[in-house]
Amino acid sequence: MSSMYTMSTVDSPSTTRSSPLATTPPATLHIPLSAHHIRFTVRATTPLVFSDFKGSALRGAFATVLRRTFCPQGERDPATEQLHQALCPVCRLLSWDGDEETSGDVRRAYAIEPPLTDQSHFAPGESFTFGAALYGDSWALFPYVALAAGGMGEFGVGKKVVSGAGAGGEWRGAPGERGRFVVEQIEAVNGLTGARLVMMGPGEHLVRTETLPITQEQVAAATVQWLPHLAAQGNRLTIPHTRGGEPTNRIHKLLPPRYSPHAWG
Repeated sequence: MSSMYTMSTVDSPSTTRSSPLATTPPATLHIPLSAHHIRFTVRATTPLVFSDFKGSALRGAFATVLRRTFCPQGERDPATEQLHQALCPVCRLLSWDGDEETSGDVRRAYAIEPPLTDQSHFAPGESFTFGAALYGDSWALFPYVALAAGGMGEFGVGKKVVSGAGAGGEWRGAPGERGRFVVEQIEAVNGLTGARLVMMGPGEHLVRTETLPITQEQVAAATVQWLPHLAAQGNRLTIPHTRGGEPTNRIHKLLPPRYSPHAWG
């Protein structure tokens, strides 16, 4: 399920002031941040059933596999947690504690992109895709992410399957086990340029580290390209909102989302 939300930049006093920066981003703005988007194509090997929140199931399996496989510290010890997070690459990726100025949801240097499909039941042999995004220097931890994807398939994701569950009762998964899968392909994708790069193809076991990061320069170029289109729409931007995401304003959820006008300057 998805819905459309529209943001206007013309109805607020803050956008009508006579400032040269009101409609043009500052040329000196520099944000040295890159985003690496990786797409995994996987094939179910046992009956796999997701709830309505596929992202939560995948994110939980991802964190569990990383901690169990690569983190040397079992139980979390508050006395040494800060030092441990500074030294353990897995915990540095998974945990990013907020402070008084970053209240709300915990910030992390990665995001899991769930399958954008209404299908929630996958029989053995059926394929689906999900993604992972790594931000900034967290790209150095990509080998852990690639290994974790395979580990998720062995660990199992989704609901625990009941024997005989499935469409028409033909599925015969082991009772109490989550669905399993194998990774068939890994791709780097760039949503701004549309470029795709196969990092591991079907039948391969070696993952290449070449990638297609989204950079500030690409964002700036896309902004320049889209400014005329935005002006032609009366400076109104329509954002498709996919079910599962909940926009927030600080710690308060916006349901339905309400976007405030924004002015540069």
